[in-house]
Amino acid sequence: MEVVLGAVLISIYTMAGKHMSMGLIRTMLAEPSYGWATKETKGKGADAKIYVPTWPEIISEWCKNINVFADRKNWLAAYDWSATFALQFINFMFWSWYISPKLLCAWFLYAMVVMGSSNTLWIHRYATHRAYQFSDGVFGSFAKLLVQNLTVYLVPEEVYVPSHHVHHAIPDQPGDPYHPDGGALYCFLADANHQQINRNLNEHDYQQVSDMLDHVPMYRNTYEQYCYWGTISHPADLLPRIAANWIGHYFFWYMIGGHPLACCILGAAGFWFLGIRTFNFDSHGQGEDRHQEGVDFYPVSSSINQFFPGTVAGEWHNNHHMFPRSARSGFLWWQMDIPFAAVRVLNVFGLVSSFNDDKPKFMKRVKDSQPLVKKSDETPLPFDSRPMTSIGSILWGAAFLFSCCFAEHSFHKDANLWLALICLVLVVVDTGIIARAIEKRNSKQQ
Repeated sequence: MEVVLGAVLISIYTMAGKHMSMGLIRTMLAEPSYGWATKETKGKGADAKIYVPTWPEIISEWCKNINVFADRKNWLAAYDWSATFALQFINFMFWSWYISPKLLCAWFLYAMVVMGSSNTLWIHRYATHRAYQFSDGVFGSFAKLLVQNLTVYLVPEEVYVPSHHVHHAIPDQPGDPYHPDGGALYCFLADANHQQINRNLNEHDYQQVSDMLDHVPMYRNTYEQYCYWGTISHPADLLPRIAANWIGHYFFWYMIGGHPLACCILGAAGFWFLGIRTFNFDSHGQGEDRHQEGVDFYPVSSSINQFFPGTVAGEWHNNHHMFPRSARSGFLWWQMDIPFAAVRVLNVFGLVSSFNDDKPKFMKRVKDSQPLVKKSDETPLPFDSRPMTSIGSILWGAAFLFSCCFAEHSFHKDANLWLALICLVLVVVDTGIIARAIEKRNSKQQ
């Protein structure tokens, strides 16, 4: 286990031409007030046990971390959630007043396929893992900016890249910013609670963390600016770039289909921005061993290959944890990989100079591998994420019913009534699953 993790750590950080100590890996992120590990096991490294906070503790931490009025260094987390809520309002406008069969198809494709694949292409495979390299010169620089702004820009590289390196270096250990054993809400609010960089780094350590982003087109704070703002990014650089991106995308889609299409696209992006926060919890088995024979070949990590995220966004997560630096994650014949297809196209046109494809290594490892041994023979119910799904269904159902009072056309009113009914059905189904899960666990305890 330790040997494998050590190999992964080296492969990740040699991309930047540097190695990074485990000491910095474990301290580069700001530790939440409730801590990473239990008091009894804190400081024991890989032998430590995660502290699982209660929902009130998580929500209290989240409220503290997005309060920019209490501390200006909270500005990045405040942006994340301000953008999330603003786009939910636009999404609500679309579903209430502009929905139509054609726009519904556009919404689904943009939210699931376009946003998912483009962010995998940019922030996951390039910004984090440097799985491919853009060509030198003007055209390569233009291609880099194009890929960075290909869709509505939502996730600042600083929020994702350093924390994702930590996730790969110490997966499923205390300090992993989206440790699945922490629960659904623990992972859902991780961008504010667990993914912000440590605000007390010394100058040498800050430079190492900052250099993780030296290939990204952005302004990086000096150490003095970091001490003032608490971040690698500077708000005077990041926020105008985000505003320009949003305005550009709005007018691009407005010119094609008017305000309804522009709201459709921005609303779809907002839905993706909200939904992506559930991905790491689900893609790591919701804290359970969900590996499947013939699908998952890397039992070291709790990550699993899920068909839907893999197909629409190339996120074959168990494959990715096995070979994080590969520009291709869909290794088997039935595993579609849209981001890798985009890399190949960019390479054909000379905009990408090189890329890593670890499919031959994967196939060799699969050929030589032993049958998968599960930690448990039972198939666990999807228990932990259901309460959050139910709460979301109740809120959206209430919003759809409320919008019926203001719908100007009968189609919009009928559509919102049907959507509210679907939300009600989801609540009933989730409640039934929760009840069965509780009954099953109680009977085992007895």
